[in-house]
Amino acid sequence: MRGDKADLNLIEKLTQKLKELYKEQKKWMIPNEIDRLYTENGAEEMNASTGQDVTTYHVSLPANKIELWARIESDRMTQPVLREFFIERDVIMEERRQRIESDPEGKLAEQFFAAAFHAHPYGRPIMGWPSDMRFLTMEDTENFFRKTHAPTSTVITVVGDINPEEILKNY
Repeated sequence: MRGDKADLNLIEKLTQKLKELYKEQKKWMIPNEIDRLYTENGAEEMNASTGQDVTTYHVSLPANKIELWARIESDRMTQPVLREFFIERDVIMEERRQRIESDPEGKLAEQFFAAAFHAHPYGRPIMGWPSDMRFLTMEDTENFFRKTHAPTSTVITVVGDINPEEILKNY
């Protein structure tokens, strides 16, 4: 944030310390735990997407695994764990560089929406501005998540070989 006045030696020292901490954390972490749980229980077609008004999670599971789904998604919404926050933030920043900054159509669309929706949330890019992303904190993310991904803000659609009355009664 200090720009040219930043202490480059301190930044390098802290960056190295962060790399060491990441390495230590990997010993205690289960990567892609939700995907693994779903896959081990017959899930297919897992995907997620984000738009201006909605974030969607999609998973196809055997009908007898609805309780597993309810437990996983309940836990994801009420107790989010941001295990690799800074790594994921860097991944998103790189995705933005590829889809927006390195793509003339992406740049044009972003600038168009920023101008067209000057005083409206649609003027902000879905992934965010680089200046915001660079300084995004875990606390900011948790607060946003709790506000926008809360059970009270969630719409659930269940289709397939199920008994709707039983699903509504139990979950």
